[in-house]
Amino acid sequence: MGLPESVAHLTPDDYLEWEHTQTEKHEYINGGVFAMVSARREQGRLLPA
Repeated sequence: MGLPESVAHLTPDDYLEWEHTQTEKHEYINGGVFAMVSARREQGRLLPA
């Protein structure tokens, strides 16, 4: 297992703007961004009933 990549701290607004452009999903925790293991954009999609 490799070490996590260092990422600069982001504001919540900067994170949301950046996350929107990513193909993989990430978590935002206390200004840090962490990749979600085995999570794809399709898994977080909500569909109307």
